[in-house]
Parts: sequence; structure tokens; C-alpha cells
Amino acid sequence: MEDSGPDRRGSVFAGLVGASQVLGLVSVVITGVWMGHYRGGFAWDGSAREFNLHPLCMVLGLVLLHGDAILVYRVFSNEAKKKVKLLHGTIHLLALITSIVGVVAVFDFHSASLIPHLYSLHSWGGLTTLILFSLQWVMGLLFFLFPGASSWLRATYLPIHVFCGLTLLVMAIGTSLLGITEKLLFSIEYVCRRCFYVTWFLMRSQTQTSNAFWDNSLKNNCNLQLWSRA
Repeated sequence: MEDSGPDRRGSVFAGLVGASQVLGLVSVVITGVWMGHYRGGFAWDGSAREFNLHPLCMVLGLVLLHGDAILVYRVFSNEAKKKVKLLHGTIHLLALITSIVGVVAVFDFHSASLIPHLYSLHSWGGLTTLILFSLQWVMGLLFFLFPGASSWLRATYLPIHVFCGLTLLVMAIGTSLLGITEKLLFSIEYVCRRCFYVTWFLMRSQTQTSNAFWDNSLKNNCNLQLWSRA
């Protein structure tokens, strides 16, 4: 009975880690299908297909890879600390590079389409998150991978580093949800505008047809009266 507690906690932790990986991969796959199949695919030519790289790269980098880098210390807690540090920093570096590609893609698309940059809460939050994420990676590199910092300084900065990493993950998820909502609202606005124009065109065509019918009826009536008098 005494040994069942750690085994149960280990099973629960493994299940939670597995669930987080499934949810992360599903999020990336859904974003890729949304952008690749329903939004026209991917390209690097300044068109809307280049913009499609932005959501995919940001979800892959700042959500999935960022979360995996945080889990490294718990999943590989029995491995050599130096190797775990290198793995942690490498995954974070991949997340940073992927996110930079996504940000460059959206800036390039806005420049090609003459759309203003940084005009929404999503863009402000996203750029802030990326800048802080980059600073977090550099600080972690200086404090924990390079031998310059003392043991006391590392121990003092470690809780700050952990807190900032978790906070940035929450910021990344929140900013991603803001971006998806913003894209959805833009799509709804586009559909509503098209519906309005189609409705207006049909009503105008119907009005013109109705006016033409009454004009012809009036002319026929006048001709009939003139013929009767004659």
C-alpha cells in the first residue's frame, strides 16, 4: 500500500503529459488544415497564402514547442541535468525560430497588401510575447548554460525564470486565441459584406423589374385609351 502512492502519481503524470501532447498536436493539425485546405494553402510570395504560415508557425512554436520545453525537466527528471538543460534550450530555440518565421510572414503580407502593422490587441500582445520570450531565452542561456553566473545568482534567478516561462506560455495561448477570434471576425465581416451586396443587387434588380413592369403597363393603358377614343 505504501508503494502504490508514487506509482499512482506517476501514472497520473504520464497520462497528463500524454493528454497535453495529444491536445498540442491536434491544435497544430487543425490549424494546418484550416490554413492549408480551407484558406488556400501556403506560399512565400506576399499573398494571403503567406499569411497562412503565421497562425501555423505561432501555434507550433509558442504553444506546442514552448510547452514541450517546459515539460522536459519533469519528464526527464532522472536524466543528467546538463543534457536536460541542452534539450530545454534547444527546443526553446526551435520555438523561437519558428515564431520569428511566423511574425516575418505576417509583416511581409501586410507590407505587400498595404495593410497597417500592429493595429490590434492581438498584434500588440503577440509582439510583446515574442520579445519577452526572446529575452527569456537569452537570460536562460546566460544564467544556466554559460558558466559565468555564480551558484547563488542561479538559485536566485531560477524561480523568476520558471514563473516567467509559465506566464509566457499563458500569454502565448491567450494571444493565439485572440488571433483566431480576430481572423474569424474578419471572415464573418467579409461574408456579411458579400451577403449585403448580393441582397442589395437582387433588391435593386427586382425594383428595376417592377418599375419596368409598371411603366409598360402604364404605356399599354395609355395606348388602349387612345385607341378607344379613336
